[in-house]
Amino acid sequence: MKEFSRCMLCAIPGKQLYEGLIDRLLGVPGTFNLKRCQSCGLLWLDPMPIAPDILKYYEGNYVSCGDKTVSEGASKRRLFAGLRDFVRALIIYGYYGYQHLAKRKVYVIMGRVLGLWPFLRSRAIYGLGELLPFYQDNPQALIVDVGCGRGDYLKLMRDLGWKVLGIELNPVVANITRNKGIPVFQGTLNDAKLTEGSADFVTLSHVIEHLPEPLMVIDEVFRILKNCGKLVIHTPNAQSLCHQVFRKNSYHLDPPRHLFIFSPKSIKLLFERSKFKKFTIKTLTRAARTSFDNSVVIAREGKSYIGGIKPQKGRFIFALRESMLCHLGKPRGEEIELVAQKF
Repeated sequence: MKEFSRCMLCAIPGKQLYEGLIDRLLGVPGTFNLKRCQSCGLLWLDPMPIAPDILKYYEGNYVSCGDKTVSEGASKRRLFAGLRDFVRALIIYGYYGYQHLAKRKVYVIMGRVLGLWPFLRSRAIYGLGELLPFYQDNPQALIVDVGCGRGDYLKLMRDLGWKVLGIELNPVVANITRNKGIPVFQGTLNDAKLTEGSADFVTLSHVIEHLPEPLMVIDEVFRILKNCGKLVIHTPNAQSLCHQVFRKNSYHLDPPRHLFIFSPKSIKLLFERSKFKKFTIKTLTRAARTSFDNSVVIAREGKSYIGGIKPQKGRFIFALRESMLCHLGKPRGEEIELVAQKF
């Protein structure tokens, strides 16, 4: 552990926000402190773990609480399951341009119309948002998923016709992905030494908060992207409604694995220091119910569970409140979504 008293972005001393936090998920021994920058709102661990210690905070088949998991389709026993899956397929064919998968041209036309409704579109792509790219008519177009977890996302992208590559530090999880036929580099993105300009699309979904040097990784993403290539980041929001309500019991704090938790302002400052010149930032509400459920359990029991928990009373009202705040322009969504493009 090393002292990390100043904000890495503003270089001003941080204010102690929480002291004596414990690992609520894997039970890593010790206590941990979070500081907050009074200027940009960045949260960080102080003292900060050194690299050899960080690896000890992950065990077995641990995957980030925000891992991209994609349903293989609704259960056949659920009412209208087949119809829902059919509508999802239509929207992917027509709106997102994967026409080569459609058996009939009329399906493409129907999908274009159905995709005009944001609610249907979000359900069709399992809430992936910008993580689902539009079709590229290039069989060599490459998606690189940094922190690929168990590979569900890359499997979906491969099935849609993309060439895919996972980057995963955890050897157990990397093997799970390989067993799905997904190529994986076990290690960090910088260690992979991919060819400059080789990737069309790069994702870091709930990864950047785990990185001791996030700017270095962002600049490496810029290097491997082709011109007009895109980077999509999802990461917990330090200004989320869940954090405002549950404070130290907020699910997405996840000490000691989350080294940094960004606010919209702080991640903007980070990217202004990067080589990317064009990017957009917004907050997402898709994780509101899950964040609420886990935070309630943490507040009550002092821990969370990897296998998931039962829905908690009040989750619908909480999610509705968060959605309304975001519609009013308040950055209270549980996740930050940043989309950057290389030019």
